[in-house]
Amino acid sequence: MNIKRKLALILCICIAFGAVAFAKENSTNLQGTAKEQKIDIDLTLLNATMSYGQMFDMLVNPKNYEGKIVKVKGQFVKYFDDIQKKTYYLVNIVDQAGCCAMGVEFVPKDIDNWQLPLEGDEIIVTGMFTTYIENDNTYASMVDCIIEK
Repeated sequence: MNIKRKLALILCICIAFGAVAFAKENSTNLQGTAKEQKIDIDLTLLNATMSYGQMFDMLVNPKNYEGKIVKVKGQFVKYFDDIQKKTYYLVNIVDQAGCCAMGVEFVPKDIDNWQLPLEGDEIIVTGMFTTYIENDNTYASMVDCIIEK
């Protein structure tokens, strides 16, 4: 591999890690709750591909993110599970090319007074990242979420 390719590869890696570190390090305050929440990971600051990549890592390595306050932007999806007789709400993150997507479940902070968005609406969800076990499977979820349109 020639020196220009090596430098280009190193530069790309540095930019990728820098963007993820910036999202993790940037802490903005969230208004709208009784107390302000410190946002640990703000995926809204990243482009679609980086946001997708970061969420992928969160879903693959959920223990590294347990208890972190996460802010993410994506499309609203509602899913009813006939077996569990339960409705799940997800924010769907699509990469820049539009070929890959993944959703993370969220639970609104005040679900009884929550105005349900239309499916496909772009929303911003901020909440605590956690995992739970259902039918011997581990799932990732964001809880106590504030939803913005």
